[in-house]
Amino acid sequence: DLYVSGEMMLLVSVAVALASSRLAEPLPTGRLAPTIIPEPPRPHWDWDRIPLSFHGAVKDRNFTTDEIAHLAKFQVVATEKWYTPCGSAGPTQSGPDCAVEDKIEGLHRQLKALTNLTTVMYWNTLLDFSFYKAHARMEEFEAQGMQSYLRDKHGVVTSVCNDGDVYCNMTTYDWTKPWVRQFWIDTVVNFTKTGVVDGIFADHSGKWGNGLDIGADKKGQGPNQYCNGGAKGTCYDFDTNFTESFNSWHDWVTNYTQDVLSKSTGGPVIQGALATMSGPSPCDFDAMRSAFDNTSHVMLEAKRCQPDPNCIAAYLAAVQPGVYLHCLYNGDDLVADTGFPEMDYALGPPDGPATEVPAPGSNVWRRTFGAGVVVLYDNNLRRKNGTVTWPNRPPPPPPPTPGSLTCGAGGVPSSELVNVTFGADDVAVKPTPSAQSCCTLCAETPGCAKWAWHYDDRSPNGPVCHAHGADTKPIKAQAGVIAGVLDRRT
Repeated sequence: DLYVSGEMMLLVSVAVALASSRLAEPLPTGRLAPTIIPEPPRPHWDWDRIPLSFHGAVKDRNFTTDEIAHLAKFQVVATEKWYTPCGSAGPTQSGPDCAVEDKIEGLHRQLKALTNLTTVMYWNTLLDFSFYKAHARMEEFEAQGMQSYLRDKHGVVTSVCNDGDVYCNMTTYDWTKPWVRQFWIDTVVNFTKTGVVDGIFADHSGKWGNGLDIGADKKGQGPNQYCNGGAKGTCYDFDTNFTESFNSWHDWVTNYTQDVLSKSTGGPVIQGALATMSGPSPCDFDAMRSAFDNTSHVMLEAKRCQPDPNCIAAYLAAVQPGVYLHCLYNGDDLVADTGFPEMDYALGPPDGPATEVPAPGSNVWRRTFGAGVVVLYDNNLRRKNGTVTWPNRPPPPPPPTPGSLTCGAGGVPSSELVNVTFGADDVAVKPTPSAQSCCTLCAETPGCAKWAWHYDDRSPNGPVCHAHGADTKPIKAQAGVIAGVLDRRT
């Protein structure tokens, strides 16, 4: 949220005069922007599995091969600006040589090589983050005497922080300048022409998204004011005519860009007029059913990274094309924190909308899907629970043969024992996708000496790792478990 948080990316080569590719038609000019009604976005959608979308990034490194394979399970992936160390440096930002857009492009290229999905770049509509190489073009404009940064009525360049002062000393695009509008939109077009970017996350958009215009009733702003998003408390004042012009063009750009992308990649402008990350709760059956009845949006993202079975039942009973089960995550343990067993189960297209059973008026809903999946959801006030029957649920992975592992950053050796476990003295309990990751959790957890990966666990979060201290009960037989003892002497 603003003020100013948010962000995105570009791909423009700074050496080019304005952008390597220009739109065929010249952009409109004038004090106020014209009205435009964009064509709807066409993000990837299929019923093969639960329709999932993702927004986020790891901050201190690149995603690993396993994490990229996990991200490929999402039908829409939006990558945050703070991907990799130079993108996340703050409050003093990295410079244009960080070229974070190139790093995100590389991630999206890897995803596109694995599956058919929609990729989305974070591209802020207000904040000109300096760690995009495109920022260098804004610096060139200023050096050439073409004022492009937002200035208040006294001629002072605005300098703001985002929420929490994660990034500071940020300049803002001046939307009243035609060449800034041309540059910003051409950058988006060039980025999508790489073939690995389909849409943008237009953070800090105006009335369509975050409502972050000059004078908006947010963050203590008064009329004709633009205020710092962090704790600095600085506000900048503008004349009424300038405010009207700036806000008009700020709102226009999201709709215009959506229209351009709808006719090319089909990708969404998230936080624009037709796509938002602020969808209904996926666990609220009534809100899900009415989502498209009460909005102009074509794409909605309902946030929940690891839904429980009741939530999945409510979502599947009500979901319509374009309403994704969405995960917003910026942590360091992507697979464990965003994975759940049902994301891998075959679904198939619905046979129709949910119907009430055993008779109309029961408020108990049943819906079936092409892979034989049956959803029952009791929407009565004191119940609100449901079940999903997955006839083609894959069996648990077969246990490996006994052996040994090397775990954690320090390469700690461990035995690998099949169908045995330890009891008591837990120092950590966490879902993990493999015996290797469970062993790594133990190796990197102070006080852990033994570990047990319960791969046949049928809890909502899937296989669970128990990291044990040295004072466990004696080892015992248990099917569906792989365990080990660390050797920290080496």
